[in-house]
Amino acid sequence: METVKEFMQSFFAERAAIDRAAEARGAPFVEKYYTTEYLAASRRVHDKAHTYGKLIPSVILQVNISDSTATVITSEPSYETSERHIYKLRKATKGWQIDQRGDECYLCDGTGVFQGETCNKCDGKKWRYSSASEGRD
Repeated sequence: METVKEFMQSFFAERAAIDRAAEARGAPFVEKYYTTEYLAASRRVHDKAHTYGKLIPSVILQVNISDSTATVITSEPSYETSERHIYKLRKATKGWQIDQRGDECYLCDGTGVFQGETCNKCDGKKWRYSSASEGRD
């Protein structure tokens, strides 16, 4: 059975490949609707972010495994910085599947406390989950 770390590394690699393919498929569209100057400026921003992503790739910071679930905290490149994410996984027939995904709360910086009180954006949970998984934590 695939380990949690192997699953996440596969996820990162396949997600990157899909992003590259989507960009290639969309090239004729952007070339049709955007000026050369706009595309050049956009390309510079994209190239800078892509370079950062190569230098500081997605990494697994922490893994907690129970019988049929796992929680994985990652650091992933985002433009010129890294962001922490949380993935809640469930065992599947042939490995793992992502059940929930969240981002470190931007207001309290993942502390759960903002201005001395429980953060009202994450309710003190340190993470904000995507709408697909809200309320399931």
